[in-house]
Amino acid sequence: MIDLSKIDLSGAEETFALANTPFFLMKRLRSDPAVLQIAKCTPAQEILESIKSAVAEAPKNLREAIFPYVCLVALSLKSESAALKEAGAIQTNHFDWYSYVASVLFEEGNPSKVIKYSLPGYFQDNQVSIRTDSSSSVVIIGSGQRR
Repeated sequence: MIDLSKIDLSGAEETFALANTPFFLMKRLRSDPAVLQIAKCTPAQEILESIKSAVAEAPKNLREAIFPYVCLVALSLKSESAALKEAGAIQTNHFDWYSYVASVLFEEGNPSKVIKYSLPGYFQDNQVSIRTDSSSSVVIIGSGQRR
């Protein structure tokens, strides 16, 4: 687990104290030096274990209140969607924005997929793209004029 005593969270603490929305918090934490250091130097599983430990009890101070969010954002910067998805499934009653932040970070980290299919006789160049995103919506885009 991450040793909380060895991390300078003063910038993250200030951001948390000023944050009036979870989106503001996420945006600011993405450029926080502590978050970037954790993302760079800590394996995803260790970050995940730190989150589980941090959310198990109610925070006693500002440092403990910001730590799960710092870890979530750091985990999102690692681009390991399985670990981030697992972090999003963690239930907590002590961190009001946790589920929302985890959900948004996961959605942002899973871009839409584009698949091309041939449909002879339907479009001029016989191509259509089907785009899906993580919300399961589907957009069909023809690439050319319909015959």
